Amino acid sequence: RGSDAVATNRGSRRVRGRGIVLPAIHHRIWLEVVRAANCHIFSPAIIQIRFSLQGFPLCRLRLSHFAMASGNDCREVHRHTPYYCEENVYWLARSFLSEQAREGTEDASYFAVVVSNPKKAVPMWQQKAGEEAMCGLVVWDYHVFLLECSRGGPHATADGVGAAAGQPKGKATRVYDLDTRLSFPCDAKDYFQQSFAFNEEKLRHQGFDLTYFKLIEAETYVAEFSSDRAHMLSAEGTWLAKPPDYPPILTDDGKSIFHKIYVTGEEVASGVSGWGHNYVQKDFELAFL
Repeated sequence: RGSDAVATNRGSRRVRGRGIVLPAIHHRIWLEVVRAANCHIFSPAIIQIRFSLQGFPLCRLRLSHFAMASGNDCREVHRHTPYYCEENVYWLARSFLSEQAREGTEDASYFAVVVSNPKKAVPMWQQKAGEEAMCGLVVWDYHVFLLECSRGGPHATADGVGAAAGQPKGKATRVYDLDTRLSFPCDAKDYFQQSFAFNEEKLRHQGFDLTYFKLIEAETYVAEFSSDRAHMLSAEGTWLAKPPDYPPILTDDGKSIFHKIYVTGEEVASGVSGWGHNYVQKDFELAFL
């Protein structure tokens, strides 16, 4: 599917450190993309993208490292397999929902959030898979984290309803991302500011599609998520990243619905999501932050 010079599929091992000439000015960011190619954070579109450091808020992003894991960080108690964020969030959501059921509390609602776009190339900062010198910059084809929202807020009526079914009825409060360099959990505003440093103008200028967030109710995500992990196999049938040490998470019918995770061009054009609700970055921030 690929050659030594150009990657034609996500995760191609042939790209890593072979045959790609890195422009001197942009060497460090290009190097990050090449290293990323060994795992599922690589998208073929990225090889064609040139990055510019002009106006890049490196200083501001580096300051956010003070918000990294502290004594209150609790991510170590949760199940985590690198590069299988969709499954990590499944276990997180299941754990939080079980805790709510045990305690009989409903003071917060939870959503699985899939970050993606039609080009399958979304730049994210403060990711553990990225280099500290580049503020944890990684270009993911998709990434998944868990979002906590308040039950009330400006989008809710007095009785706590007002948003369409399956959408947050209040404001985003905290983010649970097992792959971030930031704290766990992290304040939602801080997480989005630090992790998505490019606004719409900068994304377009750098050749990226806009960033989209697919929000899926935690209850729905746990009930319907089903993946045979085929997307993590290379053309030769080898794993692009070591799989979890438990069997694939599949529904009773055994059918994988992993393809529904992505935000596709068809979904963007029609405004209808095949799973959950899609928000472009600007609209999400206006509505929920």
